[in-house]
Amino acid sequence: MQAPLIFLLVLAQILLTIAMYVGMNVVKSKALKNGGVNVDKRLPHKEAWPDYVLKFTNNISNQFETPVLFYVLCIILWALNAVDLFALSTALFYVLTRIVHAYLHNHSN
Repeated sequence: MQAPLIFLLVLAQILLTIAMYVGMNVVKSKALKNGGVNVDKRLPHKEAWPDYVLKFTNNISNQFETPVLFYVLCIILWALNAVDLFALSTALFYVLTRIVHAYLHNHSN
């Protein structure tokens, strides 16, 4: 088994985070165009934004909680040459659940 394969899953998680940033910019632009934002309070107060923008903002915060531990664990597994089928399948499961979490958090929450 090739240990660097685990970094493809790390890359997938990073791409998810980038996608959430892009999505947040899209919904913020939409909110600004629709006039749904208290422009005077938008910088210092999160509550100036509509709920659908806050969902994306909260999801961005989530992308820097447990995924950071995932990154560290992947690097440790790679450094110890301990990447095996179990580690790869567990990492794949984790990334897939993060994708589902991001979708549910931003669309049907």
